[in-house]
Order: sequence, then structure tokens, then C-alpha cells
Amino acid sequence: MRWLKLPALLTLLLVVASELLTDRVPALQFLWWVPRIALLLPALLWLLALLGMTWVIKDSANDRKRLAMWLAVAVVVAGIVLSRDFGFPAARPPQSLRLVHWNAACVNGNESKIAVARLMALEADAIIVTDPCELLGDGRFQTLTSAGYNIKNAGRFTVISRFAVREARAVFASRDRHASRIVFSTPMGELSVIALDLPSEPTLPRYQLARVFANELAPSLVGDEDIFVGDFNITRGSASLGVLAQDFHDAFIAAGTGWGGTYPRTTPLWAIDLMLLREPWHALRAEVIDLGAGRHCGQMVDLECELEAQ
Repeated sequence: MRWLKLPALLTLLLVVASELLTDRVPALQFLWWVPRIALLLPALLWLLALLGMTWVIKDSANDRKRLAMWLAVAVVVAGIVLSRDFGFPAARPPQSLRLVHWNAACVNGNESKIAVARLMALEADAIIVTDPCELLGDGRFQTLTSAGYNIKNAGRFTVISRFAVREARAVFASRDRHASRIVFSTPMGELSVIALDLPSEPTLPRYQLARVFANELAPSLVGDEDIFVGDFNITRGSASLGVLAQDFHDAFIAAGTGWGGTYPRTTPLWAIDLMLLREPWHALRAEVIDLGAGRHCGQMVDLECELEAQ
């Protein structure tokens, strides 16, 4: 029985090691990308099965206690790790500002009709769409403007907003890395957003990519940025996110509800579409949403400005 539990314990060790290193070491970043549930669930079930076997074969009480201890450790590790991508249900907070982002990835016309209908049903104050392509064609542009939205283009992104958009422009585009600056004039104050779209090539070392990109993007930043949002192609909790956006925190970790995976849309095991923010803005509620089209889920965050709240 002692050796039978070794695979589960080794799996737990790998999970803990990858949680500590995340994507800092290029050779190990693939371990970090393995969905936590795919590693932890088999380990938990195996330990549980072994614990049951100790009763069947009437193993010693000490062996049962040791197995129960390891099972408890595994449950604690799983709870801590999975809490990053799961939150309990919560209603929309009153008086909040709702910001939505979705990587449309050039959905076709038929899918666009479904997606726009679902976007409008969210009652968002502002929406940022990556690679809209046909999204606003065939009368959908007019449908949104008739509903009170202003629409502006900002490089690879389209901005759909009930607020005045003071600025919307591309600030960086190189080697499949894109960034645009969008500034909203909201009742809570000015909200400055950097929308990002980063490469999806899995062989790229993410920590190094983030460090290089942060240095190249820095001259284009004003210093008043409140939010970084987009398809980072970097998973939630990665060390490289701290390089890209220092002193920013993940909206879903702070206030997530439901499951937080965003890709692929039909089985969202990876959280790569993220919203990072810093004070005075806070996430009151964050949710991943299925817009019925494309490869990515959208992300919807209800925001509050601490200065306005005071």
C-alpha cells in the first residue's frame, strides 16, 4: 500500500512545484499549463480508492491514518489551487460599472448575430472586442447604436460604450503583439484601459515574452492605466502577468463567480482571457460568459471606483 500511493503523492508534488514556479522556467511552463483539475482529480480519486482498500483488506489502523492524512493534504491543495478559477454565485452589485471583453477571433456572420444579441442582453456599460471582423456587419452596428452605444475602433479592438470614449487608439503592434489605449469618461471618473492581444504560439517562453513586451510597451504607457484586459494567452496566476502589469490584480481571483476558464469556449479549461486592475478601481463581481460563438468565452466584470465610493 505504501508504494501504491506514490503516483498520487508525486502528482501532488508536481502541482505544488508548478504553483510555485508557474511559467518562470521555460522548460517547465508546459507543466504549469496542464489544467489543475486534470492533475488533482485523479490523485484525489486514487487516494480515496486506496483508503477504501485498507478497509477491504483490513490493513493496519496506522496505514489508514497515513492515507487519510495524505487525502486531507490533497483536498487542501486542491481547494487552494482551484479557488483561483472558481467563485460562488453572486448578483450584480447596484451602482456598479459593467465592463465586458471578448476575443471574437473573427467570428462569421451567423455566429455574430447570436453573439451581439447575447452581448446586448448583458446590459454592459462598455464592451471591448478583439478581432471583431464581421461582428458589426449586416445591420448590427445600427442595432447597437440605436440601443445607445457609441462605437469606435482602436487598432485590433472595437469599443462599444454607453460612456463617452475620450481616447481610442492603437499604441503598439509588432510580431503578433497588439495593444490599444482606451479612455472612458464614466460617472465614477476617468477609466483608462490597455487592451492587449498576445501571441498564442505555445512554444514561446511566456515569462521571457512578457518581460520583452513590457519593456517595448513601456514608452507607450502614460502611467494612468487602471486596467489591462484582453487575450493574454497566459494563464491566470502566472508569474509573467506580474511582469506585464506590476501591482495589478486579477478581477476573477478577487470577485469571481462560477467557473473561470475562458478557452476553448465549449470546454473552457484554460483561463487566458483576463482583466487585471489596480486601485482605485476594484472588481465587485467577475464572471466568464458564453456568447454562443467563437473559440473564446467573454469576461464580464462589475467595477467600482474606490474614490467615488468614498
